[in-house]
Amino acid sequence: MLISLRGLFAFTTCMLISAATVQADDLPVEIWFSDPAAAKLDHVNQGSYSLSLNIKNTSNERVVMWPYFSAHLLDSSGRLQRKIERVERWKDLKAPSILEAVEFFEIEPGEKMEIKVRINACELEADSVSGWQLPRADDYQLVLRCYYDKSMMKRRYGDGCKSLSDENAPWNQALEYDQKVQVDFTVKP
Repeated sequence: MLISLRGLFAFTTCMLISAATVQADDLPVEIWFSDPAAAKLDHVNQGSYSLSLNIKNTSNERVVMWPYFSAHLLDSSGRLQRKIERVERWKDLKAPSILEAVEFFEIEPGEKMEIKVRINACELEADSVSGWQLPRADDYQLVLRCYYDKSMMKRRYGDGCKSLSDENAPWNQALEYDQKVQVDFTVKP
């Protein structure tokens, strides 16, 4: 069930994506956006405005998480805003595989991390740093899909990895889950 309140985030229930996927009620982390302040259009488009995404480990054990999310931006009419791709993330890869280059989040029990999300250069997606140039002042909604499916990610990003099945590797320890987080924010002229 998706609950949307202006200025607050919402969770959807986790969808089963593998046998090890954690259900929403059992998720050992909380993921939310802090209440956003209203922004000026030029500040958003120039990158001086950001939203705060928070992740807190609510368990008694260390949690390893995939650090990327898919992102979509909607205007007040529900129209999907077109992304401007800026930089391909993996074009200058120095590691043997993409999986080995990824810096997974490691969050200790009770620890909270904050990620600044800029609309004009959103660094949350796995394959590129992209963003949006907003066409006008309006009410917008940023929707993030937070997910990790170990077998899918190993197939997609594991080419060249010599330790793909190493149980101590972060890609094999990472939390498998699927949920959405959203935030509504206002952009003024």
